[in-house]
Amino acid sequence: MAVAGTERRAPQPGASRASGAGIFGDWLKSALALLAFLLLIALTWHVLAKFAGFDTLLFPPLPALSERFVELVTTGELSEAVLATLGRMVLGYGIAVVVAVPLGLAMGRSPLLQDLVGPLINFLLPIPILVLVPLFILWLGLTLTTAVVLIAVASSLPIAVNAWSGSQRIEPQLIRVAEAMNVRGARLFVKVIVPAALPAVLIGLRQGLAMAWRAVIGAEFFSVAATGVGARMFQAKDYVQMDTILCLLAVIMVISMIIDKLVFAPLETSTVRRWGVGER
Repeated sequence: MAVAGTERRAPQPGASRASGAGIFGDWLKSALALLAFLLLIALTWHVLAKFAGFDTLLFPPLPALSERFVELVTTGELSEAVLATLGRMVLGYGIAVVVAVPLGLAMGRSPLLQDLVGPLINFLLPIPILVLVPLFILWLGLTLTTAVVLIAVASSLPIAVNAWSGSQRIEPQLIRVAEAMNVRGARLFVKVIVPAALPAVLIGLRQGLAMAWRAVIGAEFFSVAATGVGARMFQAKDYVQMDTILCLLAVIMVISMIIDKLVFAPLETSTVRRWGVGER
C-alpha cells in the first residue's frame, strides 16, 4: 500500500516534449520582454535628448550613440574590451561557484562548519566590494590575480549565503525518509539536499553574477587591468567621451539581462519542473 502523499504519477506520453515546448515558450517570452524593455529605454533616451534641452556633450542623442557604437564594433575596440572583462569575470565567478555552492550546502547541514565559517561570511557580506580593491592591490599588485580574487570573493558571498539558507530550510521528513531508505552520506547530499536546495542556490548564483559584474568593473576602474570595459570607461571619463561611456554601459546592461533572462530564468523554470521543488 502506498503511503499517502508519496504516489508517483506514471509518465504521460509526450510529457517531455511538452516540457521542452514550455521551456522554449518561457525563453521566447523572456527574449521578447528583454527586446521590448530595450526599445523602451532607447525611445525614452531619444525623446529626452531631443526635447529636454540637455547638453549634447553630456547627453548625446540616439543617432550619435548609434554612430559611436558602430565605430566601437567595427574597430574591434568593443569586442576586445568585452572579451577581456568577460574572461576575468567568468574565471572569478567559476571559482566562486565551485567553492561557495558546496560550502554553503555543507554549512546548512553542519553546525560546526556553520559556527566556523558563518561569522566570516556575515562580517564580509555588508562590506562594499570596492572598499576591498585597494587592499587586494596592496597584497597582490596590479595583476590579473587581483581581479580574479576580488571577483571570486565578491560573488562567492551571496552564493554561499543562499546555498546555506536553502540547505537549512530542507524539510526534516525528506531527510528521514531518505535515511529510512538507506540513502546516506554522499548519496544523501547528491540525491536529496542538492535538489531540495536548488531554488535557493539559483537565486544565489543570480546575485553572485551581479556581484561579479560590480567587482570586475570596479577592479578595472582601479587600473588592475589595462584592457576591459571598466578600464575603457575610465579612460573615456578623462576625455569626456560620454557616448563611449554610455555605449559600454549599455553593453554591460544587455549582457547582464541576457544572462539573467535567457539563462537563469529558464534554468530556474526547468529546475522546478524537473525536481518539483520551489513550487507553492
